Amino acid sequence: MVNKRYTEDYENIDEVDETGRESRKTVYRGKYYEVELGEEKLILLKKFSSAILALLWLNHVAGGFVANRGMYQFYIALPYVLAFLPLFYMGLGILRLPTEKRLYRRDEIGLSFERARKSGTAAFILFVLGVVGEVIFMVFFVDRAALPLEFLYLATASVSAIGGFFFVRRYKAVQINEQEA
Repeated sequence: MVNKRYTEDYENIDEVDETGRESRKTVYRGKYYEVELGEEKLILLKKFSSAILALLWLNHVAGGFVANRGMYQFYIALPYVLAFLPLFYMGLGILRLPTEKRLYRRDEIGLSFERARKSGTAAFILFVLGVVGEVIFMVFFVDRAALPLEFLYLATASVSAIGGFFFVRRYKAVQINEQEA
């Protein structure tokens, strides 16, 4: 099944076999892309991405279990909750990352590398917004008795932001070039 965004890259061809039966084939007519990584590097990228995603996911969920007062503030809770969507789409993109070196179709690049890159950037931005919101809350609105839990949440949010930074940085280095078929 082809995503609607990529339908212009495909052409449906009706064929008639020797028995007179009609069949419809879908043929790719779009451009091909080459990833500037070797096969070993593709496998390492997939493993690195999976490890970072697992770290981000576990750390992000663990931060939600901290019973701090800052999570009752919308400017902390909203980025926290919204960050689950990019994490989900990062996972979908990482699952579709190829492990073999060849020329890729536009939909393969868009649903793997580009999806992981864009959702990783969105998650990183949301993590940073959560950290900034927590720091603002700690500076202006928290009392001394609640500081240990706020620092615990700040530590988990900061680790998520740092992991998101490394994810984004790694994907910025992946070069994808258009090739003639």
